Amino acid sequence: MNSDDWKSISKMVTEKALPILPHIRSNKLKSEIISNLFESQSAKYFNSIGVPVQACATDREPDLFFLNEKKPVEIKVTKSDHPFTTRCKWVGGKYSKRSSDYILIVWYHTLPSLWESESTIQYFIAKTYIEENEWIPLGENYYGTAFSNENLLLKENYDILMGKRGSFDTLICE
Repeated sequence: MNSDDWKSISKMVTEKALPILPHIRSNKLKSEIISNLFESQSAKYFNSIGVPVQACATDREPDLFFLNEKKPVEIKVTKSDHPFTTRCKWVGGKYSKRSSDYILIVWYHTLPSLWESESTIQYFIAKTYIEENEWIPLGENYYGTAFSNENLLLKENYDILMGKRGSFDTLICE
């Protein structure tokens, strides 16, 4: 898994998502669609280049399972309100707590305007290993856990696959 792979996958996701996103109001639903597209298009892409991958069938399974290496990979997606994200978090449920390699995706959607003639989606994508105990509970009355960009930037080992790190620890979608 390298930057070129994720640029190709992002392009596949964008081609599928752009026609439908303007018709959906809920940001939560938009993120769920983007997340599902990343899962399905990643498996499709890797299988097409000869890297056997199984996509998940249920939440209990890893999002991607690389068959030759017997390696699970989880994909977590969050939306940004602007391409220069200073604070974001990836939220997950019960199964996000497992220790695994993670692909962490931030996406930003622009609609046509006076300055932009077309709708676009920009991404920041990073890969890192997250231990179960690094997922922080969101509260007593909520089952979900979160991993923030601040936690990512504090890690010694992570790879930026798309986008870049800006000044003051800003994540920049490209």
